[in-house]
Amino acid sequence: MNTTSSTPLAAADPFNGKNADLILRSSDGVHFSVHKAILSVASNVFRDIFSWPQTDSGNMDGERTSVYMSEDSSTLDSLLRFCYPVKYPIIDDLWAAAKILEAAIKYQMEEIAEIVSESIKKFIPLYPVAVYGLACRPSIHSETLAMVAATEWMEQNPSWVASYFFYRKGWLSGERFATKEWTETSIGGSYDSEYMDRTTAGQLYRLLRCIRLRQLPSKLLVNEEKVGMTKISQHYSLPYLLGSHIPKFLQGDIIIRSSDRLDFRAYKVVLQLASENLLSSLEVGTDQSRGPGESETPVYHLPEHSSLVLKLLEICDPSATAGDVEDAGDADLIYGILRIAMKYDIPKAVSFVQLNYFTAIQHRWEELARKSARATVYSSVEYAYTPEMEHVSALSYYSLMKYHHECQRILSTFLQKHGPPSHNEGTKLLKMLFSIPSPKDGGIEVPFVSRQWDCESITILCYASKMFSKNNAFDNEEFQSTLKSSKRELEENLNTVKLDWE
Repeated sequence: MNTTSSTPLAAADPFNGKNADLILRSSDGVHFSVHKAILSVASNVFRDIFSWPQTDSGNMDGERTSVYMSEDSSTLDSLLRFCYPVKYPIIDDLWAAAKILEAAIKYQMEEIAEIVSESIKKFIPLYPVAVYGLACRPSIHSETLAMVAATEWMEQNPSWVASYFFYRKGWLSGERFATKEWTETSIGGSYDSEYMDRTTAGQLYRLLRCIRLRQLPSKLLVNEEKVGMTKISQHYSLPYLLGSHIPKFLQGDIIIRSSDRLDFRAYKVVLQLASENLLSSLEVGTDQSRGPGESETPVYHLPEHSSLVLKLLEICDPSATAGDVEDAGDADLIYGILRIAMKYDIPKAVSFVQLNYFTAIQHRWEELARKSARATVYSSVEYAYTPEMEHVSALSYYSLMKYHHECQRILSTFLQKHGPPSHNEGTKLLKMLFSIPSPKDGGIEVPFVSRQWDCESITILCYASKMFSKNNAFDNEEFQSTLKSSKRELEENLNTVKLDWE
């Protein structure tokens, strides 16, 4: 309902004179009596407007034209004082300064925009991240302000306080996992949702990256690096091609056949390490096209389109990383990869859905976003970049890092309680695990412990550690009986962490 009084509110002096020839009406109903000649000099936008033929559009106040403005009276008053030959306003509030700068840019008041930008810089020592967020706003978009703010924050943080300590050196014990509270980390203690509301995840990523690397990129507000856009290399392609010109050691020992009957060469052991369930879940036949004397090659029928099969095989390559795999670029293809990865329990493939998290955020797929976030628990989220981050909010990236941090704290507690006392002890344990004879050699069954962290690898390591510490022996029956319950305990603890959905 419009509750505006019939008597307009007049602005303060000098914007209440009777000799003005224009009235600017603020969004909160205050009337500013101004002079077209002064505004024409200060603003290119007003100059162009006043050069148009004037018609009676009904917005007349007596004999003076009225213009409705989107700015509030406080912002309009400060902006106009920069235009008039009066004392400049005192800007002692960052948010107020930001609104004045937005208005100055909007109305192409270049000199005023420069003055206000300099005024905003005085807030940077106290609020570097907030000013960075303001610089990222589309209505401001100032690389200069962003660079100054990032430089200040970098100087205030001589060492990067990560959201978790997931470094290669300490991966076999809980000693290097997250121990700090979220608010004690560099980003958890500095993020300001009010000022970062128009910042993209990509812009936040570049801010954090320059702090970690101790150097500024050429651009902060736009991405200039081709991170995550690497094309599929020959290294990934060769094992999946068919043809006599391919050396036998590169041809693989099995064939994966897609639903559109395209065959892909692969190595059985690679796919078995990638997933315990994939090959055992597929219908298997033999390749009848072999020549005389050649053994028949097993053919596994994967009921998925060849585009999905190829992408899946690329991800299962032991040396593949999220940055090495070609960007899918298609939401349906990305969703299909995640669906297959979850259907056949392929941890490494699921770990790459960090890309899918931002795609899900972009398309408002809440369930997919939550599953994607859950899948990133055993990998890094601070160091990976995907182009989708340029199209979603910084809050989505912040929420993912916070969620990831809380999960890492749970892993840390679990490892410190049950795992090896140190990284060196963990290394010895792995050697002992791999030296145990397999069942076919009269030994016992020890599930594969991967260097790609997942729930099973962690629980295997922890409970094997406890058993070895007893008598340097491995009790298979006890191990197998505790493994399921321990995995369930860890998973239930992780499920208590909730992702803040936008």
